[in-house]
Amino acid sequence: MKTKKISIFLTAAMFLTAGLLAQNFTEKSQELSKKAYKGYFHYAYQDPQTGNIEVTYKFKNKSSDETGAYETYYFDKNLAFIKQEESSVLKSDIADKPDYTASMVYATVGGCSSFSILSTKLYLTKRTYEYKWNKEKKGYVRKRTEDIEIKPANDDKRAYSGYASFDDSETGKIMVLTSSETKNEGKVKKDFVLLEVKTDLSTREIVLPLESSQLVYCASINNSTDTEDENASSAEGDISKSDMIFIFAPSFNKNGGVDFKKYTYMRIDKNGVIKENLKFDAPSANLIISGCGQTKDGAIYLCGSYNDLDKTFDQLYKEYSPLVNPCYTGGSNYRMETYENKTEKIEMDYFSILKLNNGKLEWVKNNPIKDFEKVLKTAPDQKKASIYKGNRLRIQYFSIAPNGDIFVSGQLKGRIMIEKTSTSAYKDVICMQFSPTGEIKAQYGIKTESIDDKMNTIFQMPQVFYNGTDGQTLYWNLLEPIATKGYETFFDAYYGRPTYYANYYPSMVKINTSTNQITEYKSLGKREFLLNKKLPYMYNEKDKSIIYIGKDKGKTLWLGKYQMN
Repeated sequence: MKTKKISIFLTAAMFLTAGLLAQNFTEKSQELSKKAYKGYFHYAYQDPQTGNIEVTYKFKNKSSDETGAYETYYFDKNLAFIKQEESSVLKSDIADKPDYTASMVYATVGGCSSFSILSTKLYLTKRTYEYKWNKEKKGYVRKRTEDIEIKPANDDKRAYSGYASFDDSETGKIMVLTSSETKNEGKVKKDFVLLEVKTDLSTREIVLPLESSQLVYCASINNSTDTEDENASSAEGDISKSDMIFIFAPSFNKNGGVDFKKYTYMRIDKNGVIKENLKFDAPSANLIISGCGQTKDGAIYLCGSYNDLDKTFDQLYKEYSPLVNPCYTGGSNYRMETYENKTEKIEMDYFSILKLNNGKLEWVKNNPIKDFEKVLKTAPDQKKASIYKGNRLRIQYFSIAPNGDIFVSGQLKGRIMIEKTSTSAYKDVICMQFSPTGEIKAQYGIKTESIDDKMNTIFQMPQVFYNGTDGQTLYWNLLEPIATKGYETFFDAYYGRPTYYANYYPSMVKINTSTNQITEYKSLGKREFLLNKKLPYMYNEKDKSIIYIGKDKGKTLWLGKYQMN
């Protein structure tokens, strides 16, 4: 009898959580006019006061029509349809702006020929654009007017090897992490050099004070402590209001005399000033770092993993190096593909959380990965989910919850064969919850529908998290990809270059961070409606809701509203 009661209770709980999720979601379909269907999505807007929504399409009444016309669909805050309205002029509060010219610089490595495709030599490009204000579009139209490429060299006339690049959107300059070789008394020495590159392609070297080292990880991180920086794991972010962080490991030396666990953490501002330079004891000589975050009080959290092998970082993985070679198809570049292949093949034994604060390593917590199975939490309607077993995890989200718990989420990385070519793949979704001191509390497992088709796994699954107002609810918003073979752009069709591109549909999961419980995993829109690429959703901070914007394969506009309590 007790068993029956428990079974009935669990079944009721499953229906209850499913019902609660359904109550949070509203959707509306609206048929588009023939004109709007033949046109294209122009913009969407939600009034911050009323919550009413406008979705506008642009089209041409005649092929000779130079300006075109607009049709706007109006909905109230509950998605009830109000009206549709056609106009020749788009209503806008945007004032006209002056024309201007601007230059930008960017960095790449290698080249396209058989001689340079595997190279990591640094190239710098200056690109100049004319920006003209388009009154009809209420935006700028740009035209490229100049392209200059150089291969910079140090004082010994040796080329730089490129690792990572960071943009400063305010000045247009970039900061590039490179390595440079110099001769001293007949010996060649490798230095890590931060290269400041201005828009006129002039350069300035900042040699980093390091012994022989390998790059383990780098990211940009907010230089203000007013806000939490929860997605700091961008290897090539904007540093106009951010600092750069770099982590290095000692290079292997068979002669010994080196403590291979002595990692170096550096925090450097956008002008190359070293703000922090800390040597710390890593839990292993082969620790990899895969993500980071910063709290409002300025503490830095790093997450990573390692195994029990008596090998150093560079012996196992070579070197981290995300700077892109545009012609390289196996990854960012040859060196980065080597790193990714090696980290994907080696299973880790421990998952680590490290806290850095006030210029020192405050604590390290090393969680045995074999214990993760004990804390696996699945959705009520899913009996099986992927257990993290130490495979390479691509971190997409790192945040500190209101109760101090640490959340890390991402996707497992691997490789698949697509048309006889080995291709990088994004596989199972993994979300982990740690205590404020880094101890694993829960691993949330979701068996997403999209990864059942291997073609979908060539695209990353964007993940966004929102904290509920009650301080204990976390909303996990997934955009699941659907791979489509065809022509993504006009030029692909013009040159007859079919390719795979991604469309997305939304899914939502609700997590109680106090009880470590997860609701039913639910795809929204029944996978029939795919999100608009230009603006897939709008988040309303005032009423804590998400408005999804999508369309089916025909003439139907779709809106979905998920209300977060």
